[in-house]
Amino acid sequence: MDDAADAEMRAMGRPHANADAAKKSCAPLLPATDCPVLIGIDAIAAWLGIGRGRCRGLVDSGVLPTFRLPGRSFRCALKTEIAEAMQQYAAKAKFPK
Repeated sequence: MDDAADAEMRAMGRPHANADAAKKSCAPLLPATDCPVLIGIDAIAAWLGIGRGRCRGLVDSGVLPTFRLPGRSFRCALKTEIAEAMQQYAAKAKFPK
């Protein structure tokens, strides 16, 4: 990209074409939405629509079934296992009539 085009892109609020390549992201690459595995507490929380702290509490209490890959510190979960755990949790809950 030449200097004039670069200046025009910045004026429109858009970063330079190579700006993203220069920055290293520490966020893990998320799997596709149809992937059955959730990687990391943030992905699990986002899939459930809850906050990170609440998700961590559910994982630590054993309500949400998670696992760690060998040699890794982050938590993973299978969407099917979480759905089954939530169904069991809902079946035990007492809903007001």
